Amino acid sequence: MRTLLLALLLPQDEAEIRRAIERLPSPDPAVRSAAEETLRGAGAAAVPHLLQALEGEPPGLRDRVAELVRALSEREWKKRDEAMRALAKLDRHAIKHLQEHENASDAEVAWRVRSAIARIQDREPQDRRDETARHAAVLRILGEVGDARAVPALLKGLGAGEREVRLAAAESAAALRGHLTAAQVDEAAEAVLALYGEDLRVLEKSLLLRVLAAFRSPVAVKPLSQLLRDRSERNTNLKRNAIATLAAIGTPEALRAVVAALEDDDPYVRHAAVRHLEPAAGESFGYDPRASADANRAAVMRFREWWERKSGRKWGE
Repeated sequence: MRTLLLALLLPQDEAEIRRAIERLPSPDPAVRSAAEETLRGAGAAAVPHLLQALEGEPPGLRDRVAELVRALSEREWKKRDEAMRALAKLDRHAIKHLQEHENASDAEVAWRVRSAIARIQDREPQDRRDETARHAAVLRILGEVGDARAVPALLKGLGAGEREVRLAAAESAAALRGHLTAAQVDEAAEAVLALYGEDLRVLEKSLLLRVLAAFRSPVAVKPLSQLLRDRSERNTNLKRNAIATLAAIGTPEALRAVVAALEDDDPYVRHAAVRHLEPAAGESFGYDPRASADANRAAVMRFREWWERKSGRKWGE
């Protein structure tokens, strides 16, 4: 199926790519799915159009508005009406350009321009929702296509916009991690941590922890270590994901937090800690996450000694 789409989406079919982008916010799941498959199938050929869709205002919009406003002065009523309908269908980005013409000397033109502005403003809340949905879908597809040209757009999307857009940018930035510089990885991790601190659902937080695991940025170590120590956080899965992320980062400070989690009150958290430490240490030192703290004291001390040898530091420093 994908090979067929690649064959079909030649340069002369760029209009089909643009139409697919416009269909991304469709309320019909089948329409959305078909649009996404078209864009995935187009691969690298779709990237310039996907990036353009994130810019907000379509290229040439001001000229298009001016052209339609001129048509409002046509002698034939039909042409004036067609121009009016076309203006009213433009999105919210056209408003500022239409406002340049709302005091036109021709009273009918001025009335029609103000009417078009009013219609667009009435539709603006839905336009904003559609734009958010489109941007989120575009960012997800850019991550799936895996083109390095998307990196600046993903970093920009991570730092601004609606939550849905930032979550999509985070997931796609993780997918393109190999195309990011070390500085960009740290920048992206900072943005993900800021988003994690907002009022998110558990599934969204879990997604962001997986993103941080893919980034493997040391900037996440301190906040994730604090998360493990936070007794008010009762969600075991989040703490287990934090342990997996710290283990993936693998710095001495990250591993120290995982070793400390061996003494957590929750046996499932302790199980995650030993599961991620055992491959690195080469053994479990007899640690049993189901056992009491007293029964595991010797094993915990062995893990601390292992960490001291690995890091070249004393545990209490």
